[in-house]
Amino acid sequence: MATGGLPLVDRVLTVKRIFRVSYQTVLHQLVQGGFREWEVWNDFRNRYRDRYGKTLAKRDEPEGLEGSEFGWKWPRAGEPAALSKHDFPRDRRARLVRQAMERGHISLGRGAEILGLPLEELREWVREWSR
Repeated sequence: MATGGLPLVDRVLTVKRIFRVSYQTVLHQLVQGGFREWEVWNDFRNRYRDRYGKTLAKRDEPEGLEGSEFGWKWPRAGEPAALSKHDFPRDRRARLVRQAMERGHISLGRGAEILGLPLEELREWVREWSR
C-alpha cells in the first residue's frame, strides 16, 4: 500500500482533515477503491501504534474536530474551515523529495533537511515507502 510521499498515517489524517470526515471513512474509501480490507485496516492500525505508541480503540478519533471547526451555518453548511494552499505544501514537497532520493539526486540527510525532519523520522518514512 505504498503511494505518495507521506507515510500512510499522515496521508489518511490529511485526507480526513480536508474532507472533515473520520479516519475510518478514509479507510473505507481505500477499500472501495480496490485495496484489500484487512490490509488497509491492519496496516493503518499497526503504523499508528508504531508512531504514537497506542492502539486505536473503536471510538478513538485521532485529531478529532471541535464543533466550531465544522463551519456550519443554518440553513446550510459552509465550506470546510480555512483550507488553503498552505495546507498542502508538505505533501508536494515530500513527494518531490522522495522522487529525488529514489533517483539518487539527493541524500537521506539532504532530504531530511529539506523537509525539516529529524533524520531518524525520515528513515522511518523510507521504511514505510518500502513496505
